[in-house]
Amino acid sequence: RIASWQRAFFKILNFSKIYFPNRSGLVYNLFDKIAMTSADTIARSLEQNRPKVFKKDYTFYNLDFIQRLAKASEKEGCRCKRCQDNMERLAVLSDTFPELIEMGSSGKQTLENGMDGIFSHLKDEHGYVRAGWYKPLYGVWGMAAGIAIGTLLALAVPDENARVAFLSAAIALLLAGYWLGARKDSTCEQEGKAL
Repeated sequence: RIASWQRAFFKILNFSKIYFPNRSGLVYNLFDKIAMTSADTIARSLEQNRPKVFKKDYTFYNLDFIQRLAKASEKEGCRCKRCQDNMERLAVLSDTFPELIEMGSSGKQTLENGMDGIFSHLKDEHGYVRAGWYKPLYGVWGMAAGIAIGTLLALAVPDENARVAFLSAAIALLLAGYWLGARKDSTCEQEGKAL
């Protein structure tokens, strides 16, 4: 068990690690071995600090995303040292998000950069994606392909059926893109790779 002064010192060291990620010292490494943060601890911290901010700020900054990032980092943490470090950063973010939001634009930028950096690592190294990512992406690709093919069909058919051919191809491929994207999203959710 860690004493309260050690916990406060550890929080300050982790907070400085967010602002100065290239400066990690021996003291931080010692405390890193002493106290490991879990996703449950981060979830409790989020719930305790939730009344300190307005509901619209909590929703706007998508602070529940911190909890999803913590679960994914905890899952990958046994194989990845950076995910273990990210758990500590998430613990600091979950403890200090009310102060960061009240600081103004610099604090909000720190909060967003912290979450985006952790998500970038999970996306690049472990294959995680945001929930619902593929459906609109594949829908846009399908619509672009539908417009291209629809234009070719409109040029190939007589004038009275050109609009029907164009719209049919565009709508059919848009729906096909949405369908493929929905399948890919459900596959990611089944694999546990959707945040």
